[in-house]
Amino acid sequence: MSGLGLRKCERLCSFHTIEKMFNREGTASLFSYPVRMLYMSCEDGNMVLISVPKRLFKHAVDRNRIKRQVREAYRHNKAIIEHQSLAMAFIWTADKMVETHVVDSVIKGLLKEIEK
Repeated sequence: MSGLGLRKCERLCSFHTIEKMFNREGTASLFSYPVRMLYMSCEDGNMVLISVPKRLFKHAVDRNRIKRQVREAYRHNKAIIEHQSLAMAFIWTADKMVETHVVDSVIKGLLKEIEK
């Protein structure tokens, strides 16, 4: 495999880890419109959670499109943080859709900010 995929082990599914992340225990936060990113160190390698609030987008097709855009942007740029072990949550904050190239540049900027 080329390493560009997003495997099941890279998805943040652990209720305990998610609860810990959103309760601010050792969690840092970055914001770049339209995405807010929470992250914390994790011993299981890089794991990702993507959230698009239903109150902002009532239609599932819109939420799924945004999640697909964020997932693709992360997948293409995850090599930036490959030497770290982080649990990350990308939370969509805008109430409108954004073009894919903008989402890609925002995710890339956030990942570069973590790398520093």
